[in-house]
Amino acid sequence: MKIRKHIKVLTLFTAIAACSGCITLSHEELEFLSTLEACGISKTDQTIRYPATAGALAMLPGAGNFYLAANTWANWQWLAGAANILFWPLSPVWAVPQTITDANSINMRETVYYYRYNPHGRRHLAQVQQRMRSDQGSSCGHVMPDGEPTKQLY
Repeated sequence: MKIRKHIKVLTLFTAIAACSGCITLSHEELEFLSTLEACGISKTDQTIRYPATAGALAMLPGAGNFYLAANTWANWQWLAGAANILFWPLSPVWAVPQTITDANSINMRETVYYYRYNPHGRRHLAQVQQRMRSDQGSSCGHVMPDGEPTKQLY
């Protein structure tokens, strides 16, 4: 009887974990992504981590999280990878969807960073907005002001 209860709890935990990633985007980041989409720029325009690769590597103990953590700002993924090693062979059940979701979130945050803070990205966005304004007579958001940004998102 106790085993059934543990299986139900584990199933519930896995379902909840599978439906959510560990990286969340702020309201400001989501708003900026909406502006980019209105300009015809994909939310994941700047791809630094591939979701399919992260998901496939998550089948190995901790590898998906280590892939996400390597050379990115998502340092806490090292801890998630270590936890997945401890819970292997069960961890792929939640690690695969979690790493896929987190890879997409990392790419979205990187896209926001590129178009908000990188001089090349800011210039490209301003050009796209200018072209949209002249082609359609409408704007896909306001043009970013010149000058250096004073804050970063992460």
